[in-house]
Amino acid sequence: MAEFKENIATADIVLLGPQVKYEQAKLQALADPLGKKVAVIDMMDYGMMKGDAVLEKALKLME
Repeated sequence: MAEFKENIATADIVLLGPQVKYEQAKLQALADPLGKKVAVIDMMDYGMMKGDAVLEKALKLME
């Protein structure tokens, strides 16, 4: 949580691993005032290490 608060201002988007998706709502509440998005990486993309798919989804969220 401390690292999130230290780095959210400089992040374009925050991607969470599927193992911590339970934290998404809390982190999004902290990110909302800064206009930042918090998303969870798809479990299959994460497990199969599909970085290209993760990047594509992140870029779409930033539009």
